[in-house]
Amino acid sequence: MLLVGYGAKNSTKMMGSLQYEGIYQYQMMLGVKDSISDGQREKLQQEICEKEAVQDAIFVNMQNVTIAKDDTQREIQLMVLADETDLEPYIRLRDYKKKKPISWEKDQIILTEKMAEILDVKIGDKIQIQNEADIEKEVTIGGITQQYIANFVYMRQGLYHTLFDETTNANITLVKTEKLEKSQETVLGKELLENKEITSIRFVSDMQVDFGSLNFVIVALILLSGALALLVLYNLTNINISERERELATLKVLGFYPKEVDQYVNREMLFLTILGILLGLIGGTLLSTFVLTVAEREPMIFPKVIRPISYAYTFGLMLAFAGIMNFVSHYAMKKINMIDSLKSIE
Repeated sequence: MLLVGYGAKNSTKMMGSLQYEGIYQYQMMLGVKDSISDGQREKLQQEICEKEAVQDAIFVNMQNVTIAKDDTQREIQLMVLADETDLEPYIRLRDYKKKKPISWEKDQIILTEKMAEILDVKIGDKIQIQNEADIEKEVTIGGITQQYIANFVYMRQGLYHTLFDETTNANITLVKTEKLEKSQETVLGKELLENKEITSIRFVSDMQVDFGSLNFVIVALILLSGALALLVLYNLTNINISERERELATLKVLGFYPKEVDQYVNREMLFLTILGILLGLIGGTLLSTFVLTVAEREPMIFPKVIRPISYAYTFGLMLAFAGIMNFVSHYAMKKINMIDSLKSIE
């Protein structure tokens, strides 16, 4: 349980960095009027990129759609981008198994991992997709991408036109900027909002999921697990000594020094403790994966990660607890009454 607590802590902490630093490479999302012309859009893109902190920007269309497979259906956000647009500098699409860039065929869609799990589909399967105009079509899944927070369908403009016989107007701008402080983001946001074509601004730094309350639960789990481990070791030590009082009293009568009696008992306890820790680390790793999988909710998926330092902490704490119990057992063995312990049992 101690390792499960550390595993949960590592996974929740790493999920944000994997999503907002590993997958999302853009730093800002702008909402723009979808009624503007192509000329106005090009002018807007030029104005955005002229900002000193801005490196580049692309336009995409985002809309809510419904996807379904058999009797399972879900609402999800669809991102439509031009056929020639390279999404890689803004969003890294990585195969959820091989962790390699996805080779994206223009007549297929890309689906995020959690949604593929919910629909129980794999690459090559077909699903139904219904757009905002309630037109329903069948599409083929060309790739399943890693995504830890939120679910998306990625589609090219050419496929969207083929399916629904219409084109989409860009309503979102993904913007790459240099690394900015919070105050600098505020200034840049105010400058961009002066343009009437921009309706909203959201920085990736503001999208970070707050696990404050969950972290409190995880810390409590670690502390309670440590207390439980200490209690179990204490009870096992007491049982071990009480069951072997005659044996230990015999050793004392035979002239063994207290230190030698301690070593006789503690050597066995240390061996069993280390064996238990090693087996516990294996079981804890499997249990951590199970607990995190069960704890997942529809919009997110936890990375199953336990850092090496967490294994070291767990191993070290259990050895420290064993050391404390050895200290306790020393005084417990000193209290053994040799005469009473060696009396014949009638």
